Amino acid sequence: MRGTNYQHYHSIIPPILATVAPTRLAMSLYTSTVDNSIRTSLLSLQSSFFQSLHGGAEALAAFDHELTSFQEAVSRSEPHLEEETRLLIYSFVQTSDAVIPSLIDLDIASEKIIQEEGDKFNKLIDGLSLDDPYTGLFPLPF
Repeated sequence: MRGTNYQHYHSIIPPILATVAPTRLAMSLYTSTVDNSIRTSLLSLQSSFFQSLHGGAEALAAFDHELTSFQEAVSRSEPHLEEETRLLIYSFVQTSDAVIPSLIDLDIASEKIIQEEGDKFNKLIDGLSLDDPYTGLFPLPF
């Protein structure tokens, strides 16, 4: 009787393992794939971020669009991310959150300065004339 029970359980356990083990394996592979995909996206996002530092307002707007897409992907994938990936994302977000507002302020300030200096230059040019009464007083040496 003991052999029969053993054979009975032995015949049941492999089919159960056959359904559980692949599921765990598949989930493990899925988690790994999702985690790697998010890490790859994070590297691309970091590259875009550093390029946007030199590109002005348009580059920052493109980066913001990419960041929004990345945030959506992270939200969908969050349960499948490894702790190290979560820390990498957190670190990047902290850095970008510290830098981006200053870049926007700097871009606004520089645009204002360029506009003001351009207006001054235009007024200076408008004030010059070829009919200047002082032109003939100092003849050119050639």
